[in-house]
Amino acid sequence: MVFDELPVSAAEGCILAHSIGLLGKRLRKGVRLNKDHIDELTRAGITHISAARLQKGDIAEDAAAVALAKALVPHPDQAGLRLGVAFTGRVNLIASSVGVVSQNVEKLIALNSIDSMISLATLPQYQQVSTGNLVGTVKIISYGVPSDKLQAACNLAHAAIKVLPPVARSASLIVSVSKGGPGEKGVEAIRQRLDALNISLMEVVTTPHQTGAMANALKDA
Repeated sequence: MVFDELPVSAAEGCILAHSIGLLGKRLRKGVRLNKDHIDELTRAGITHISAARLQKGDIAEDAAAVALAKALVPHPDQAGLRLGVAFTGRVNLIASSVGVVSQNVEKLIALNSIDSMISLATLPQYQQVSTGNLVGTVKIISYGVPSDKLQAACNLAHAAIKVLPPVARSASLIVSVSKGGPGEKGVEAIRQRLDALNISLMEVVTTPHQTGAMANALKDA
């Protein structure tokens, strides 16, 4: 990809590098200039613009972001993720279920080291998420990237991130109480945490804070 100062008359098909205000509207950076854009720029008296031209083998930002996102999550239903719509070189990875984030951290660090124009930001490893939470974002920094660099990133990225769903569907809570202790004040907090993972709290058992009593409660749960 090459950035250059171009005559407007020669800029059709190029990508506008900077937003330009003209005749009551705004031509935003990143737009691929067509004949109508050229006519608008000419009518506004603009003769030269800064623009980017993709070279042979370059992949445009949105297409590159989609390719990398699909490599990261080749089977969204199985990975507990869905892919957002590409925009300005971004594709969001969004949780489609509750669970915890599981990712191949070494691969993702290597992916981010391939080219400064290719990036992936994610939540921390094992972060708990709910449906609809943003888990990660693929971002192509420039308006295009070389296809060989993109392919190297896709190869590293293959199925490297997912949301692991809870295995348990129900839980028992054992509350041990010592004299003068807090009692069952924490039960509701635990219930809310389990609800966030779609795990049902089936029972709450209160026991003295003594080894024997606690061991028996654990055996019975």
